[in-house]
Amino acid sequence: MSQFEYIMVLISLILGLGLTQLLFGVANLLTRWSNVKVYLPHAICIVVVFGLHVQEWWVNYIYSYAIETWHFSVFFSLLVYPIFLFIMARLLFPLSLDAKIIDLKQFYLANYRSFYFFGLLLVLTSIPKNILLLDMAISDQANHALLASIILIPVVIRTDKNWFHYGLSIMMFLTGLLYVLIFNPRL
Repeated sequence: MSQFEYIMVLISLILGLGLTQLLFGVANLLTRWSNVKVYLPHAICIVVVFGLHVQEWWVNYIYSYAIETWHFSVFFSLLVYPIFLFIMARLLFPLSLDAKIIDLKQFYLANYRSFYFFGLLLVLTSIPKNILLLDMAISDQANHALLASIILIPVVIRTDKNWFHYGLSIMMFLTGLLYVLIFNPRL
């Protein structure tokens, strides 16, 4: 087993736990479907977080040849992102589905600031990771800085305006889709 394979075991486990949260959460909602009031921004966030989990697993392969010497600091910097993804996945679903009606709009509005806070942490941790581990220039991080400033808005602003949450979730979905289409990461 190579050092990269050894390191990726724990990272893959955490990513797998996050995917489990997402799949389990969706399956639980489906079992109570007649009692669920769907909220589109919430559903879009589920899709985005699922995509981020898969994308993180996919792009981690780059480290198999980008990093020659493995240190705990390198490992830890790679571990933080999946941990934040797991927390985001967990924040997308109610702890209990015992309520007569499961109102996902109400749940989303009560939790979106925490959800986007961890989304902000994802972006902020990826900037130094890109610079230090992938030797990317600071100037190449402008898109990340812009994304961080956009994600900061729902962390700071508390609003229940539908247009705000619809716009924000659609923008996050399109950002992820554009990333895959433009950069088309390959193994």
